[in-house]
Amino acid sequence: MFSDDIEKEIKKHFEKQNNTGLEEFDGISPNQMHYLLREPFAKQSIIKLNRLSEQQYQSIPLLNQIKYLVKSIGNETEVKLTKTGALPTKIVKDTYHNGGLTEEFIEEGYTFLRRESDSHTIQLSRILLELIGFTKKRNNKLSLTKKAKKILENDHRLLELVFTAFCQEFNWGYFDGYELDEWGQYGVGFSLMLLHKYGSLKRKDSFYAEKYYKAFPDLLDFHPFTPEIKNSAYRGYAFRTFEKGLSYFGFIDYERGRIFDPSYVIKTRLFDAFISVKA
Repeated sequence: MFSDDIEKEIKKHFEKQNNTGLEEFDGISPNQMHYLLREPFAKQSIIKLNRLSEQQYQSIPLLNQIKYLVKSIGNETEVKLTKTGALPTKIVKDTYHNGGLTEEFIEEGYTFLRRESDSHTIQLSRILLELIGFTKKRNNKLSLTKKAKKILENDHRLLELVFTAFCQEFNWGYFDGYELDEWGQYGVGFSLMLLHKYGSLKRKDSFYAEKYYKAFPDLLDFHPFTPEIKNSAYRGYAFRTFEKGLSYFGFIDYERGRIFDPSYVIKTRLFDAFISVKA
């Protein structure tokens, strides 16, 4: 048995270790990383979600699309879904053209908007509404819950619910075929910290991917680990975190390069207004 004094010294030693910034975590301590991984938006986390102005809420594309879809559902009391359980074509087209989000393949005519599955953002909006408890489905009909009617006009609470559900509940690998569902979504709080720290300058998306996989090398535990796997991991991270993630909220500008050309990321003023880091 150790004496009380020795136990106190051991405790101090481990507390110091747990609160010391690590190079592989880009200066974040193990304690801080614990919350970034487990509860990125908890009070103990270094990340804080701030209240915005009315004008700023109106400039968030995904939030606008979700609100438009909610009102479309509410206007009909109950929406009869298709045989496959999807939104009817009228609501899909109306929401896409008035909600505030556009998709490259649809805009350029590669994909014709006929059904819900033709639009990733419409599918995402509907899934997020289910995750935050705004919709209910009975007898193949979709309707709003009391929670939706109560919170819809509270933009701050709605954005908190949508953003946290997107980060922690929605499966980021839902729309793609990358090797691991965890790429990008695991440690999303760490990526937000990196953007807060480095995002004022336009940087290659590989800059963030490099730091991300340095912090979480187990996500690259493939045998054999080939250049193709590395390229896929880096691309998957950028695709989910930036191109099909934070850009939907207007938190970044993402400049996607052509084949073999780099893509670039820079945070927006909206990102800094909504997300602050206490590190």
